[in-house]
Amino acid sequence: MVLTHSQAQAFYDRFGKRQDSQAFFEDAALDELISHGAFERAESVFELGCGTGRFAARLLTKHLSPNASYLGIDLSRTMIDIAERRIAANAQRARVIQSDGSLRFPIPDQSVDRVAARPKENSHAGSTFTAT
Repeated sequence: MVLTHSQAQAFYDRFGKRQDSQAFFEDAALDELISHGAFERAESVFELGCGTGRFAARLLTKHLSPNASYLGIDLSRTMIDIAERRIAANAQRARVIQSDGSLRFPIPDQSVDRVAARPKENSHAGSTFTAT
């Protein structure tokens, strides 16, 4: 089943508060991403599908330099609200915004040195994301 943008948004708006209960599924993948991402050398990180901000908070508190910036986007208002609260202590260098669901990102070309995107089941099915 392929979800439309509005269906995916509605699902994650409903599911948002329970997303962190799935941490045991995501933690191993995040550990692997962090171990290979050289985030300690990053100056600017962009995350597509930031969810509740767990990854952002982990990066900001344990892996990014104090001068590094972070921008996350998500299509769910519920997820953005949770992520904003979670990264509030780092608001001077981190922000999250709600996406309109398009593949146009709110950043200039070549303005970040790390891009993180974790596929979510059924969201944006049929789309191809490539990071180089």
